[in-house]
Formats: sequence, C-alpha cells, structure tokens
Amino acid sequence: MPEIKKDPLYIYDPVTAEILKPVDLLRDIDQLPDDDLATLITDGEDLLNELSVAVNQLRATLQHRLEADQAVLRETPGFTVKLTAQREYVYNLPALLKLKEHLTPEQYAKAVPTPDPKPNKTELNKLVKLGGAIKQIIEAAVKPVDKPPKLEITRKVQVQANA
Repeated sequence: MPEIKKDPLYIYDPVTAEILKPVDLLRDIDQLPDDDLATLITDGEDLLNELSVAVNQLRATLQHRLEADQAVLRETPGFTVKLTAQREYVYNLPALLKLKEHLTPEQYAKAVPTPDPKPNKTELNKLVKLGGAIKQIIEAAVKPVDKPPKLEITRKVQVQANA
C-alpha cells in the first residue's frame, strides 16, 4: 500500500490514517497497541512544538505592532491586548549586611532570610518606610532592572441575546 503524505499540522490515526481531533485521541485508548500509543504521543508532541513556535512568532508580531505604534493597549472586537511593563530587582547583598546594625535579628531575618539570602522585597519595602539610615541602605542596595514588556491577551466575553 502506498504511503500517504501526511500534513505535519495534523495527527493521524496509525491504523486508518484518518485525521484525528484531540478528543479522538482518547477514543478506544485502552485497545491501542503500545507502538500506536507511542506514535500518537510523539506526533502530538511534535505538533505541540510546531504550534509553540508559531504562537511565539504570532505573539512577537503582535507585540512588535504595539511597540511600533507606541501603544500599551489595543482593543479589538474580540480581544483586549496589553503590554505590561515588567521589572525585577538586583540586590547588593554585602550592602544589605549594613542593615544588621540598625535592625533586630528578627527584622533582619525576615528581610534577608538565610541560608538562601534572596531578600524579601515586601519586608524591605516595609523597612524603607522607617526612613533614615535604613531607607538609605536599602535604596542603595536594591536596583530595579526593566525587562521586556509582557504581552497579555484577554478574550472578550461574547454575550448572546436570547432569541
């Protein structure tokens, strides 16, 4: 029997060569031989990888359009699209050690936990409100770093009128 040329964007039944929908993959799953299950799994994973690449390209294109228009919000009939600024913080741990001179051991342990000294931003924000030397130490030791904006897409709920 000649082999049928398969489109990589579909998953095919290993027995009948019919195009399968995702729900069809679970049909009679207990009766499928291991080889057929393995085929469906690897074909599905290949399809997911290809779709992931395509979706990432689509996201990049949409984000580029918003950035080109210097827009952070776009409303379409079906979607709300936003570019959300992102930021992370870089901590100068040796500089944060100076806080030990101004805080109780409990306050310091909350703000800069050990053994993993990843500072607690919430606790540091509370301490900044104390002002004075504590505020100066924290502001000198914590530097914000802007990251590329995140593209957020929200589908609008379609309300259907009762007919």
